[in-house]
Amino acid sequence: MVAVPRNELLTKANDMLMHGALLTILVILFAVPLTWFVSRKVAGNLRVLTDQAAAIRRFDFKTPFEVRTHIDEIHGLGRAMTQMKGTIQKFLEIGTALSAERDFDVLLKRVVKEASDAAGGVGAVVYLAEEEQQSLRPAAQHWANGAEALLTRSEEHTSELQSRFGISY
Repeated sequence: MVAVPRNELLTKANDMLMHGALLTILVILFAVPLTWFVSRKVAGNLRVLTDQAAAIRRFDFKTPFEVRTHIDEIHGLGRAMTQMKGTIQKFLEIGTALSAERDFDVLLKRVVKEASDAAGGVGAVVYLAEEEQQSLRPAAQHWANGAEALLTRSEEHTSELQSRFGISY
């Protein structure tokens, strides 16, 4: 039987334990400030977006904001908030213009243009029903490229619109 003192037997294990504990403490001391810094950056951008949502709720569209982040989801949310502000502001401007405009043709053209722009469309046409002829006639149009297509009344086109959209007289 060989007897070895306990401290001699466990010296290597105790050294490894101390080395591991010191390494763990160093990692924690480095990770905590880094985690705090990253979370503050993310929270700062989310705070900006929260403030912008509150501004939109108050119909304040003038307050500029910028989200600076490498996180795609937060960047996308910031871009969507900016687009939403622009769309809502545009609809409010349209509402103001609608209430002030007295010329129906000018009003109709403005509505078609603004609705097409807000929807991101390449063009839009408004047809009005003519009850006496039971047909639809193009009343206003807008094309993003500025083209002025000549739209005429067409019984074939009218029939297609009537069947597609359920228009009846």
